[in-house]
Amino acid sequence: MKHPWRWLILVLVVALLGLAYAALWQSPTPRPGGYAIDLPEIRAFAADSVGPVEIRAIEVARTPVPRGGMIAGESLFAKQPIVVLSYQLVYVDGSTVMVDTAHDLSLHQRNFDPNGFGFNQQAFDQMQQAMRAAKLILVTHEHLDHLGGVAQSPFLAEIAPKVLLTQAQATGPTLSHVGFKPGDLERLNRVDLRAPMLPAPGVVLIPAPGHSTGSQLIYVRRADGHEFLFVGDIAWDADAIRRATGRPYVVSHYMLREDRQAVADQLLALQPLLAEGEVTLIVAHDEAQYRDLLKQGLVVDGLKLP
Repeated sequence: MKHPWRWLILVLVVALLGLAYAALWQSPTPRPGGYAIDLPEIRAFAADSVGPVEIRAIEVARTPVPRGGMIAGESLFAKQPIVVLSYQLVYVDGSTVMVDTAHDLSLHQRNFDPNGFGFNQQAFDQMQQAMRAAKLILVTHEHLDHLGGVAQSPFLAEIAPKVLLTQAQATGPTLSHVGFKPGDLERLNRVDLRAPMLPAPGVVLIPAPGHSTGSQLIYVRRADGHEFLFVGDIAWDADAIRRATGRPYVVSHYMLREDRQAVADQLLALQPLLAEGEVTLIVAHDEAQYRDLLKQGLVVDGLKLP
Protein backbone atom coordinates (compact mmCIF):
# COMPACT_ATOMS: atom_id res chain seq x y z
CA MET A 1 0.00 0.00 0.00
CA LYS A 2 1.35 3.41 -0.97
CA HIS A 3 1.94 5.76 2.00
CA PRO A 4 0.32 3.48 4.62
CA TRP A 5 1.23 5.94 7.38
CA ARG A 6 -1.31 8.40 5.95
CA TRP A 7 -4.07 5.85 6.44
CA LEU A 8 -2.81 5.17 9.95
CA ILE A 9 -2.96 8.88 10.79
CA LEU A 10 -6.47 9.10 9.34
CA VAL A 11 -7.62 6.13 11.44
CA LEU A 12 -6.07 7.67 14.56
CA VAL A 13 -7.73 11.03 13.89
CA VAL A 14 -11.13 9.39 13.41
CA ALA A 15 -10.62 7.37 16.59
CA LEU A 16 -9.65 10.47 18.57
CA LEU A 17 -12.65 12.36 17.25
CA GLY A 18 -14.87 9.47 18.30
CA LEU A 19 -13.37 9.49 21.78
CA ALA A 20 -13.75 13.26 22.01
CA TYR A 21 -17.39 13.00 20.98
CA ALA A 22 -18.08 10.37 23.62
CA ALA A 23 -16.18 12.26 26.32
CA LEU A 24 -17.35 15.82 25.67
CA TRP A 25 -20.45 15.94 23.49
CA GLN A 26 -22.48 12.86 24.32
CA SER A 27 -25.10 12.51 27.04
CA PRO A 28 -27.17 9.38 27.79
CA THR A 29 -30.58 9.15 26.15
CA PRO A 30 -33.18 9.71 28.89
CA ARG A 31 -35.79 6.98 29.36
CA PRO A 32 -39.42 8.08 29.61
CA GLY A 33 -40.64 6.92 33.00
CA GLY A 34 -37.10 6.15 34.15
CA TYR A 35 -37.68 8.54 37.05
CA ALA A 36 -41.11 9.72 38.13
CA ILE A 37 -42.10 12.82 40.07
CA ASP A 38 -45.53 12.16 41.55
CA LEU A 39 -46.75 15.69 42.26
CA PRO A 40 -50.15 14.66 43.68
CA GLU A 41 -48.42 12.38 46.17
CA ILE A 42 -45.89 15.06 47.10
CA ARG A 43 -48.60 17.67 47.52
CA ALA A 44 -50.56 15.33 49.74
CA PHE A 45 -47.66 15.18 52.19
CA ALA A 46 -47.69 18.97 52.55
CA ALA A 47 -51.46 19.44 52.38
CA ASP A 48 -52.16 19.68 56.11
CA SER A 49 -49.27 21.98 57.02
CA VAL A 50 -48.57 25.69 56.56
CA GLY A 51 -45.31 26.32 54.74
CA PRO A 52 -42.87 29.21 54.94
CA VAL A 53 -43.96 32.74 54.07
CA GLU A 54 -40.79 33.51 52.11
CA ILE A 55 -37.60 32.02 50.71
CA ARG A 56 -34.36 33.93 51.14
CA ALA A 57 -30.85 33.21 49.88
CA ILE A 58 -27.25 34.33 50.07
CA GLU A 59 -24.38 33.80 47.63
CA VAL A 60 -21.38 32.43 49.48
CA ALA A 61 -19.09 31.68 46.55
CA ARG A 62 -18.76 31.55 42.79
CA THR A 63 -16.35 30.08 40.29
CA PRO A 64 -16.15 30.23 36.46
CA VAL A 65 -16.48 26.95 34.55
CA PRO A 66 -16.65 26.10 30.84
CA ARG A 67 -20.25 25.86 29.68
CA GLY A 68 -19.28 22.65 27.91
CA GLY A 69 -18.51 21.16 31.31
CA MET A 70 -22.05 21.90 32.47
CA ILE A 71 -23.97 20.64 29.44
CA ALA A 72 -22.61 18.06 26.99
CA GLY A 73 -22.06 19.50 23.53
CA GLU A 74 -21.79 23.13 24.63
CA SER A 75 -18.70 25.31 24.09
CA LEU A 76 -15.61 24.55 26.13
CA PHE A 77 -14.37 28.10 25.54
CA ALA A 78 -17.40 30.00 26.82
CA LYS A 79 -17.26 30.30 30.59
CA GLN A 80 -20.04 31.13 33.00
CA PRO A 81 -20.11 31.33 36.79
CA ILE A 82 -21.34 28.60 39.04
CA VAL A 83 -22.82 30.24 42.13
CA VAL A 84 -22.80 28.54 45.51
CA LEU A 85 -25.88 29.52 47.49
CA SER A 86 -27.52 28.86 50.82
CA TYR A 87 -31.29 29.16 51.13
CA GLN A 88 -33.44 30.06 54.11
CA LEU A 89 -37.13 29.20 54.50
CA VAL A 90 -38.80 31.73 56.81
CA TYR A 91 -42.04 30.90 58.64
CA VAL A 92 -44.65 33.32 59.93
CA ASP A 93 -43.51 32.76 63.52
CA GLY A 94 -39.95 33.73 62.60
CA SER A 95 -38.56 30.20 62.70
CA THR A 96 -36.36 29.11 59.79
CA VAL A 97 -35.13 26.10 57.85
CA MET A 98 -31.83 26.18 55.94
CA VAL A 99 -31.37 24.40 52.61
CA ASP A 100 -27.74 23.82 51.54
CA THR A 101 -24.78 25.26 53.42
CA ALA A 102 -22.13 26.06 50.77
CA HIS A 103 -18.48 25.59 51.84
CA ASP A 104 -15.78 27.48 53.72
CA LEU A 105 -12.64 29.24 52.50
CA SER A 106 -10.37 26.23 53.00
CA LEU A 107 -12.57 24.03 50.81
CA HIS A 108 -12.85 26.82 48.24
CA GLN A 109 -9.07 27.17 48.04
CA ARG A 110 -8.61 23.42 47.81
CA ASN A 111 -11.25 22.77 45.16
CA PHE A 112 -11.97 25.97 43.23
CA ASP A 113 -9.34 28.72 43.53
CA PRO A 114 -6.10 28.50 45.56
CA ASN A 115 -6.18 32.24 46.18
CA GLY A 116 -9.77 32.18 47.43
CA PHE A 117 -11.05 34.28 44.53
CA GLY A 118 -14.84 34.19 44.39
CA PHE A 119 -15.35 33.34 48.06
CA ASN A 120 -17.34 35.74 50.26
CA GLN A 121 -16.28 35.36 53.88
CA GLN A 122 -18.88 37.83 55.14
CA ALA A 123 -21.67 35.86 53.46
CA PHE A 124 -20.31 32.62 54.93
CA ASP A 125 -20.28 34.15 58.42
CA GLN A 126 -23.87 35.36 58.00
CA MET A 127 -24.93 31.89 56.88
CA GLN A 128 -23.31 30.41 59.98
CA GLN A 129 -25.33 32.74 62.20
CA ALA A 130 -28.48 31.80 60.27
CA MET A 131 -27.73 28.10 60.83
CA ARG A 132 -27.32 28.71 64.55
CA ALA A 133 -30.80 30.25 64.62
CA ALA A 134 -32.46 27.66 62.35
CA LYS A 135 -34.72 24.90 63.63
CA LEU A 136 -33.66 22.53 60.82
CA ILE A 137 -30.80 22.28 58.31
CA LEU A 138 -31.21 20.25 55.10
CA VAL A 139 -28.99 19.65 52.07
CA THR A 140 -29.96 18.61 48.56
CA HIS A 141 -26.94 16.28 48.55
CA GLU A 142 -23.69 15.53 50.31
CA HIS A 143 -21.12 17.23 48.07
CA LEU A 144 -18.70 19.70 49.64
CA ASP A 145 -20.33 22.84 48.19
CA HIS A 146 -23.64 21.90 49.84
CA LEU A 147 -22.60 20.20 53.09
CA GLY A 148 -19.21 21.86 53.62
CA GLY A 149 -20.73 24.71 55.60
CA VAL A 150 -21.77 22.17 58.23
CA ALA A 151 -18.56 20.12 58.20
CA GLN A 152 -16.39 23.23 58.53
CA SER A 153 -18.68 25.17 60.85
CA PRO A 154 -17.06 26.74 63.92
CA PHE A 155 -20.42 26.09 65.62
CA LEU A 156 -20.79 22.44 64.66
CA ALA A 157 -21.52 21.26 68.21
CA GLU A 158 -24.35 23.78 68.39
CA ILE A 159 -25.90 23.14 64.98
CA ALA A 160 -25.42 19.34 64.84
CA PRO A 161 -28.79 18.53 66.48
CA LYS A 162 -30.53 20.61 63.78
CA VAL A 163 -28.92 18.90 60.77
CA LEU A 164 -30.95 16.15 59.10
CA LEU A 165 -29.14 13.99 56.57
CA THR A 166 -30.46 10.95 54.81
CA GLN A 167 -28.69 7.66 55.40
CA ALA A 168 -27.44 7.80 51.80
CA GLN A 169 -26.01 11.29 52.37
CA ALA A 170 -24.34 10.26 55.62
CA THR A 171 -22.60 7.31 53.96
CA GLY A 172 -21.86 8.77 50.51
CA PRO A 173 -18.52 7.87 48.88
CA THR A 174 -17.53 11.55 48.39
CA LEU A 175 -17.80 12.54 52.07
CA SER A 176 -14.03 12.50 52.51
CA HIS A 177 -13.90 15.64 50.32
CA VAL A 178 -16.21 17.50 52.72
CA GLY A 179 -13.68 17.36 55.53
CA PHE A 180 -15.60 16.20 58.59
CA LYS A 181 -13.35 15.79 61.62
CA PRO A 182 -13.39 12.34 63.26
CA GLY A 183 -16.65 11.78 65.10
CA ASP A 184 -18.40 14.90 63.77
CA LEU A 185 -20.46 13.18 61.09
CA GLU A 186 -21.85 10.77 63.68
CA ARG A 187 -23.30 13.72 65.63
CA LEU A 188 -25.73 14.57 62.84
CA ASN A 189 -29.27 13.21 62.65
CA ARG A 190 -30.07 10.88 59.79
CA VAL A 191 -33.13 9.25 58.29
CA ASP A 192 -33.43 6.32 55.89
CA LEU A 193 -35.25 8.13 53.08
CA ARG A 194 -36.90 5.62 50.73
CA ALA A 195 -40.11 7.55 50.00
CA PRO A 196 -41.29 11.16 50.34
CA MET A 197 -41.34 12.52 53.89
CA LEU A 198 -42.29 15.77 55.62
CA PRO A 199 -39.44 17.08 57.84
CA ALA A 200 -40.97 20.54 58.34
CA PRO A 201 -44.29 22.26 57.54
CA GLY A 202 -44.69 22.64 53.78
CA VAL A 203 -41.40 20.84 53.05
CA VAL A 204 -41.16 17.40 51.44
CA LEU A 205 -38.02 15.36 50.79
CA ILE A 206 -38.01 13.09 47.72
CA PRO A 207 -35.13 10.65 47.08
CA ALA A 208 -33.37 11.26 43.75
CA PRO A 209 -30.07 9.33 43.69
CA GLY A 210 -27.97 9.92 40.61
CA HIS A 211 -25.75 12.99 40.83
CA SER A 212 -24.76 11.54 44.20
CA THR A 213 -26.03 8.57 46.14
CA GLY A 214 -27.74 10.92 48.59
CA SER A 215 -29.26 13.39 46.15
CA GLN A 216 -32.82 14.42 46.93
CA LEU A 217 -35.43 16.83 45.65
CA ILE A 218 -36.78 19.27 48.22
CA TYR A 219 -40.35 20.41 47.57
CA VAL A 220 -41.53 23.57 49.32
CA ARG A 221 -45.08 24.86 49.33
CA ARG A 222 -45.13 28.44 50.52
CA ALA A 223 -47.94 29.56 52.85
CA ASP A 224 -49.65 31.32 49.93
CA GLY A 225 -49.64 28.09 47.89
CA HIS A 226 -46.72 28.86 45.55
CA GLU A 227 -44.70 25.71 44.94
CA PHE A 228 -40.94 25.33 44.63
CA LEU A 229 -38.72 22.36 43.89
CA PHE A 230 -35.03 22.46 44.83
CA VAL A 231 -33.35 20.16 42.32
CA GLY A 232 -29.81 20.45 43.67
CA ASP A 233 -27.17 19.51 41.11
CA ILE A 234 -29.25 17.28 38.87
CA ALA A 235 -28.51 20.16 36.51
CA TRP A 236 -26.00 22.98 36.89
CA ASP A 237 -27.95 25.12 34.43
CA ALA A 238 -31.68 25.14 33.73
CA ASP A 239 -30.89 24.69 30.02
CA ALA A 240 -29.78 21.13 30.82
CA ILE A 241 -33.36 20.44 31.95
CA ARG A 242 -34.85 22.15 28.90
CA ARG A 243 -32.76 19.92 26.62
CA ALA A 244 -32.71 16.86 28.89
CA THR A 245 -28.94 16.85 28.37
CA GLY A 246 -26.55 16.10 31.21
CA ARG A 247 -22.91 16.82 31.83
CA PRO A 248 -20.24 15.38 29.50
CA TYR A 249 -18.75 11.99 30.30
CA VAL A 250 -15.38 13.39 31.34
CA VAL A 251 -17.09 15.51 34.02
CA SER A 252 -19.95 13.27 35.15
CA HIS A 253 -17.98 10.03 35.27
CA TYR A 254 -14.37 10.92 36.00
CA MET A 255 -14.91 14.00 38.16
CA LEU A 256 -18.28 13.38 39.81
CA ARG A 257 -18.73 9.59 39.61
CA GLU A 258 -22.45 10.15 39.12
CA ASP A 259 -24.99 7.71 37.71
CA ARG A 260 -25.31 9.29 34.26
CA GLN A 261 -28.41 7.38 33.22
CA ALA A 262 -30.23 8.22 36.45
CA VAL A 263 -29.43 11.91 35.98
CA ALA A 264 -30.62 11.80 32.36
CA ASP A 265 -33.92 10.23 33.46
CA GLN A 266 -34.36 12.89 36.16
CA LEU A 267 -33.69 15.70 33.68
CA LEU A 268 -36.47 14.35 31.47
CA ALA A 269 -38.84 14.09 34.45
CA LEU A 270 -38.12 17.70 35.43
CA GLN A 271 -38.53 19.02 31.87
CA PRO A 272 -42.35 19.39 31.84
CA LEU A 273 -42.32 20.99 35.30
CA LEU A 274 -39.89 23.64 34.08
CA ALA A 275 -41.83 24.20 30.86
CA GLU A 276 -45.24 24.48 32.51
CA GLY A 277 -44.05 26.74 35.32
CA GLU A 278 -46.65 25.54 37.80
CA VAL A 279 -43.82 24.63 40.16
CA THR A 280 -40.79 26.93 40.37
CA LEU A 281 -37.65 24.85 39.97
CA ILE A 282 -34.55 26.07 41.81
CA VAL A 283 -31.33 24.91 40.14
CA ALA A 284 -28.58 25.16 42.74
CA HIS A 285 -25.79 26.76 40.71
CA ASP A 286 -27.59 28.60 37.87
CA GLU A 287 -26.72 32.29 38.29
CA ALA A 288 -29.05 33.52 35.53
CA GLN A 289 -31.99 31.67 37.03
CA TYR A 290 -31.11 32.92 40.51
CA ARG A 291 -31.07 36.54 39.32
CA ASP A 292 -34.43 35.98 37.65
CA LEU A 293 -35.91 34.55 40.86
CA LEU A 294 -34.69 37.63 42.73
CA LYS A 295 -36.13 39.94 40.08
CA GLN A 296 -39.53 38.22 40.28
CA GLY A 297 -39.50 38.42 44.07
CA LEU A 298 -39.80 34.64 44.40
CA VAL A 299 -36.53 34.61 46.34
CA VAL A 300 -35.33 37.44 48.59
CA ASP A 301 -31.64 38.39 48.65
CA GLY A 302 -30.03 38.07 52.09
CA LEU A 303 -30.74 36.02 55.19
CA LYS A 304 -32.79 36.94 58.23
CA LEU A 305 -30.49 36.97 61.23
CA PRO A 306 -31.37 36.96 64.92
